[in-house]
Amino acid sequence: MQYHSYWHQFTDHPHVECRREWLRDIHATMQPHLGVGGYTNGMDPELTDWQAACHGENYPRMQRVKAICDPEELFTFPQAVTPDPKG
Repeated sequence: MQYHSYWHQFTDHPHVECRREWLRDIHATMQPHLGVGGYTNGMDPELTDWQAACHGENYPRMQRVKAICDPEELFTFPQAVTPDPKG
């Protein structure tokens, strides 16, 4: 399940915080029913241990692929797979 709330760059800070708090609350409410997994194409900047939540046991393999296919990390963002330093 993925939760969404939208705002734009001109939305006032209290309104943004209200929306973020709603997202946190709904996530916490549903977690006992759905677990702690994450959705790879909708990264959550507040998700702890996102590597395991989004990729599970596949993360080390994805790191090896990333090291081969994108060693210079052209495709990167805060929760992007990082290349395995061991190659």
